[in-house]
Amino acid sequence: MKFNESRSQQGRKPELPSLSPEILKNISPELAEKFLGAKIVVLDLDGCLIPTNSPEDLKDLASVISELRQQGVLVLVNTGRPAAYAQGLIRPLFSLSSDTWNVAEHGGCIFPIGDGQKVIDLIPKKDQHIFQEIEKALKKFLEQEDFITFEEGKTRGLALFPRECHTLEGKEKAAEVRELREVIESLLKRLKLLQFVSPSNKRINDEKDRQIAYITTSSLAVDILPIATNKLTALQLVLALNAVLGNVKDEEKKKLKEKYSLSFESVGLFLNSLTKFSLTEINQQDNMELYLKNKFSDEQSRRFFSRQVAVLKSMLTLGEKLLADTIYVGDSEGDWPVMQSEKVGLITCPANADPETKKLVRKRGGYVASGSTTSGVAEILQILLSIKNKK
Repeated sequence: MKFNESRSQQGRKPELPSLSPEILKNISPELAEKFLGAKIVVLDLDGCLIPTNSPEDLKDLASVISELRQQGVLVLVNTGRPAAYAQGLIRPLFSLSSDTWNVAEHGGCIFPIGDGQKVIDLIPKKDQHIFQEIEKALKKFLEQEDFITFEEGKTRGLALFPRECHTLEGKEKAAEVRELREVIESLLKRLKLLQFVSPSNKRINDEKDRQIAYITTSSLAVDILPIATNKLTALQLVLALNAVLGNVKDEEKKKLKEKYSLSFESVGLFLNSLTKFSLTEINQQDNMELYLKNKFSDEQSRRFFSRQVAVLKSMLTLGEKLLADTIYVGDSEGDWPVMQSEKVGLITCPANADPETKKLVRKRGGYVASGSTTSGVAEILQILLSIKNKK
């Protein structure tokens, strides 16, 4: 997968990356059918969309995304990075609709492209103080260490980077992240605040043995996340929001929009009223009446939240259906909640994805690109565009 390297003309329309005939020739009929059925593409950032080989690569990729939009394909982001970082990266480069909703902080919040003030929290307020305590405890132990940095701007969990990670590539980078994870796991075992259960479970429990957080890794960092955080559940929500609040043609989605009086402006108020709850917890409830009865003692609160939760459940159900129309591009363990779901239409990864992620993609009949990071994403999008153009 090679980008056209001729960039001599100022202000030219970015050229599409060239796609070799061999790549398309090796796409099986079954895989081509999955590409053809896609109406949504979801991209991870680190290890997928970024880093780039040159500043121009993302501009070239923007033209691919623009053509896909003309084909009716929605492109959005599902990242572990803070919303402000993601907005700053994709807003100036991609001609995405300003009210397209995306996922940040591993499902800890959602945000639209065009409005930095509309970041919506999906983590219960009561859980957020836990991570302030974890951060304080870790920093106390790590203050003498010069090889670890905490990501700034992250408020719904923690991300720790090996300091030199951005200068490394491939196996060296992966080794640095693994080493950092071992350091963090060792420290967590020593903290009085938390009881670390086992590395294999990746669980952090409180003094009453309730799971409150888990550990995962991306291509760049070790993440400590609230148990309420889930890239899959948050993705279901934004898929539904984008479908219902967009140019609605489907009758089922129209009825949902009208029934609950949903609008771009009202979404924030609606979701902010649910910050007492865990999105993942609500999604897992079979008996919502009993759940709310245990949650609230007064009937007025139960009636109010019963309606709010019913709206949310309907949205998550719609989002689950829309996963079947989705291509997901991920590269590491942080993406597994989505990539392991059999509801997702097609999972893919760039060539730099970690070995376990590649194994998962191949096992589920997905596509492993020949290009790395931005080039790999461009390859996947070009295949999609080529197959769509041939239909």
